[in-house]
Amino acid sequence: MAIILLILIAIIIWLLIKIYDYKKINTKLSKQNNELTERIKLLTGTSQLHSENSDEKSSQGSEDNEYASIPPTPFNEKNAAAWKKYEDEQSEVWTKYRKVQESQPDYDKQFGRSFDYPKYTDKYDTNTDFSLRELLLLIWWGKIKKGRLTTAKIPKYFIFTYNLNAQKVTQKFLDKGWLFQEDNRYFLSKEAKQATEFYSDLWEMHQADNFPICLDEDFPNWNHGKLLITFYKNDIDFQNKLIAYYNKLNSFYKSNPKFFADKQMQDNHIQEIEQSISEAQNVINKNNKIIKAIE
Repeated sequence: MAIILLILIAIIIWLLIKIYDYKKINTKLSKQNNELTERIKLLTGTSQLHSENSDEKSSQGSEDNEYASIPPTPFNEKNAAAWKKYEDEQSEVWTKYRKVQESQPDYDKQFGRSFDYPKYTDKYDTNTDFSLRELLLLIWWGKIKKGRLTTAKIPKYFIFTYNLNAQKVTQKFLDKGWLFQEDNRYFLSKEAKQATEFYSDLWEMHQADNFPICLDEDFPNWNHGKLLITFYKNDIDFQNKLIAYYNKLNSFYKSNPKFFADKQMQDNHIQEIEQSISEAQNVINKNNKIIKAIE
């Protein structure tokens, strides 16, 4: 009798496990279906399913028919034709969109470097006991003629951009005698001043943070900022390519309403791209002025 009871208990436990597994599978499928629905809504920019607002849309006239409209869900034989038409339309418009995207200029190819190109390599021989990035810190210490306070807060970019242990490097300057303390301020020695004068371009290179500048690679050809002209001309060429791309995208937005859920969404995208064109033109104008100033 006890054996039969144990068998019954085992069967009940097995059934409960199966029921639990079934609920898990059902929940998972339901979640996947919800995620798919959300992806469809995000794809077209809609916030409600067609089945909920079809009556409202039908009363808005033929204008709304120009825009993307999701067929009733879930998919079945009755709405198969509507879904086929919708998928064909979306496939066609997204093919056009991807073709436009292919014309987007590549920053890395334009400059031969990525925007996050290394700021240093430590390969340049400075004929000192310090690397260029360390000498940049020395230049910072010497920026104030009356001496910088010994308690001055060293900028975080020396830590995060140039990976320096700023306190340790500062101590190296003190040990070498390139920094000395008077009262509560640090001053540069005569030898240190000569070094910072020779490597003064490092500060200008550091400030040109809108371009992928590398201290060790670009210092030999910096020539008191003349090398910047190359970067600015490259940027002008890049901005012109961006404008050409933006114009293609703008034309696509205007001629493909099926890409959008409604006219407001279409107008917003057009407004955004026209603003981008204006911003790129402003960068070109600014760069031309800077080039004239450098030359």
